[in-house]
Amino acid sequence: MIWAKINWLKLSLLGLVLTLSACSSGEHHSASTTPLKVGYWPHTETTRSPLPQLKVATLNIAHGRKHRLNQLLVSGSATKQNLLDIAAYLREQNIDIVALQEADASSAWSGGFDHVAYLAQHAGYSWYAHSIHSSSKLANYGTAILSKYPISEALAVNFAPSPPTTSKGFTHTRIALNSQQSLDVVSVHLDFSRASIRQQQLEQLNAHLQDTASSTIIMGDFNSQGQLHKPDEVNRFLEQSPWRAFELGNKDLASYKNKRLDWIFLSKDSNFVNYQVGPDNLSDHRPVISLIQVPAK
Repeated sequence: MIWAKINWLKLSLLGLVLTLSACSSGEHHSASTTPLKVGYWPHTETTRSPLPQLKVATLNIAHGRKHRLNQLLVSGSATKQNLLDIAAYLREQNIDIVALQEADASSAWSGGFDHVAYLAQHAGYSWYAHSIHSSSKLANYGTAILSKYPISEALAVNFAPSPPTTSKGFTHTRIALNSQQSLDVVSVHLDFSRASIRQQQLEQLNAHLQDTASSTIIMGDFNSQGQLHKPDEVNRFLEQSPWRAFELGNKDLASYKNKRLDWIFLSKDSNFVNYQVGPDNLSDHRPVISLIQVPAK
């Protein structure tokens, strides 16, 4: 009983710290964009899907905690093992490009090491880019992309602050598939609490991408279900932009409990070959995986 009270006290203090962190950034009211340094972890042997097909995936890795209530309750060694389980799955599935959310840099609350670099090292990805959207003395985390193909450019985009929830945003990379062909890949995480904020964030995402000339893949945790009987932010986003989704309304693609919150969207010059959700033992979200056909060049 005492231990439970201590745990809840920790979680209450954590919420206060993160709320204050979010509120302190409220001076700016538009999205901000920062060039990212591309990480490199050399791998001599990486198996790729034969072009023009690519196998991609998105996963909210929940700060490496799996199904525990909070990452503060997970030891650093357990967090590393949880990430090794994710790495093993990505290797087994032979994923070419992965979008991550709730991906931590070195943070006191999640083991004190860089989760993205650790996954790149152990899952066989030579290139990675990591954006920190929320930063405090306790936690530094955001979105990321791992790739077996070279990342030539990367941007971190922070959405306009939305207190009292912590800041969200996306990582935008340009990936060189070969000497003549590039692919833009985005990993995004939207606000969980308010539909109005998600709508604003999707408008900011759409504005950012409107001049993108390359084939584009958008992946991430949208916290929005895209239901046909009750249209929401995902439906409006698809109606007002040049992106396509796989089988809106498909009830077999739930990625968080019984909800379809995690999505992969394609520009209309690309096509879905297949689409599936993975197991529920890697995180509180299931991975979403798709084999896609990109334009041949």
